[in-house]
Amino acid sequence: MFAIALMIGLTPLDAAEHDRHVDVNTTVNQTEALLLDPIELTLTVTAPVDAEITFPPTTETLGPFDVVAVEDLPSIPVLDDADSSTRRWTRRMRLETIEVGEQTIPAIEIRYVLRDASDSQSGLVRSKPIPIQINSVLTSEDNPTAFRPMKPALSIPSQSESTPIHWPAIAAGLIALAFVAFLVKRRMQKPVTPKQWASRRLASLKQRHEAGQIDDRSAYLELAEIARDFVIAREGMNPAVMTTDEVVRFVTTKSSLASEHQNRLNAWLMDVEQTKFAPHRLAPEEIKPKVQDATNFLHELLDHSSGSPVASGSREGV
Repeated sequence: MFAIALMIGLTPLDAAEHDRHVDVNTTVNQTEALLLDPIELTLTVTAPVDAEITFPPTTETLGPFDVVAVEDLPSIPVLDDADSSTRRWTRRMRLETIEVGEQTIPAIEIRYVLRDASDSQSGLVRSKPIPIQINSVLTSEDNPTAFRPMKPALSIPSQSESTPIHWPAIAAGLIALAFVAFLVKRRMQKPVTPKQWASRRLASLKQRHEAGQIDDRSAYLELAEIARDFVIAREGMNPAVMTTDEVVRFVTTKSSLASEHQNRLNAWLMDVEQTKFAPHRLAPEEIKPKVQDATNFLHELLDHSSGSPVASGSREGV
């Protein structure tokens, strides 16, 4: 009876459910570094081919680390998957810090939506925190709190002797001055703005759409996510923890958007909610105009935000 129960427990249905899991893996190029030594963080998400993966908006900092650069790679099929039922999404981040000691890269939340022929399922996956040991540029013998014994009295050379030039001391001073200038320059670098993040994400979507990696319906839904995340992030809030109703209420009552843009954005988000859970798929002639209108409206939102406008040549297609 135990063997029969074991065979029943390992049915193909259970295997299919396991194949629809969303897994996240986090790696770093080093777990011990010096001050301002770049740390490469790689987030890899493995999910079914029909999944929609949304990385969180880029912020200026990640825990005690400054976010210097972010790169989202197009999703690719998993080569070791025999039936090509899974794909892999990758985000690479370059981090730096001036905090000394054991620091921790915090967990990162990633949203996903799984769709099949009958329904859809959404949720969050979190990466594991990663400890990083940050060491000072001082040597192990240098301790600013421990004073060294005084050396014996030095003999004063006669006036006739030429005073030697202390090149090691001069070189050490120049190195210290250069290091301070380097720190100031790093701190003054302009962080990634919500508009820059949204423009990069829009360019990545356009590339994947033109390559045939996603269809018009998925592109339409992702355009809406970019728009809502951009509008909320530019107000200094986290869109990942807000529902669509909360976003609509915030846009209507507290957003700095013009009233015309508020109405268009809210109507768009409501239409996306209906499209997500529609009982039937929209025909190509119905969804294609929606993609083009959504693209034009997103460019219009970016053009009216602070900062330099988006180049008009980027409005062709997604």
